Amino acid sequence: MLIGWAVVKAGMFLFHITPPCAFRLLRTVPGLRGFVRGLLLMFRLEYERPFWRSLGVDQRSIPISLECHLRRGAAFVVAADELLVHTPTWALR
Repeated sequence: MLIGWAVVKAGMFLFHITPPCAFRLLRTVPGLRGFVRGLLLMFRLEYERPFWRSLGVDQRSIPISLECHLRRGAAFVVAADELLVHTPTWALR
C-alpha cells in the first residue's frame, strides 16, 4: 500500500500535477466511461455485432500483452512531448 502511495506521489511530482487538477481528472473518468459505454451500445444495437467487428477488426494481429505495453509507451511519449513543448497550464475560456 505504501508503494502505491509513493508511485502516485512520484507521478504527481514528475508531471507537476496538483491535487485540484488530479481531483478534476478523477471526476471526468466516470463521464468518459459512460460516453464510451454509450458508443459501444450504439454500435451493438445499430450493427447487431460487437463494437470491434463493426469497425472491421476480425482478429488480433499482435498479442494482448504487447498491445498493452505499446499503448502504455504511447501514453508516456505523449506525456514527454507535453513536457518538451511546454504546454500551457492555463485554462481556455
